[in-house]
Amino acid sequence: MPAEGLPGESMRSLLEAMQNDVTARLYISNKLGTDVFGFLKHDEVELFVSAIAKHKADPRTSVGEAGQAFEDVLRRIDTDKGVDMTPCKGIQELADRHC
Repeated sequence: MPAEGLPGESMRSLLEAMQNDVTARLYISNKLGTDVFGFLKHDEVELFVSAIAKHKADPRTSVGEAGQAFEDVLRRIDTDKGVDMTPCKGIQELADRHC
């Protein structure tokens, strides 16, 4: 459906969602720095963005998604270095082994 065919409220909701998405991405990039943000894979960024979007309405899910994103990044960093991360179960074991 073309944008001009969207009802006013639907268009406002769509624009607000897009603005929130962009704001979350900018926030993540600013906090992590452009080099780290550029290193993240699409799925990792999406988990962080989703976590930010859900932080008020569903904090438990928000924390879970942010943790999953960090876990994925740590696992990928060490795997790229040739470190076997398969024995690690969870972010704590990954972080301990990463150091």
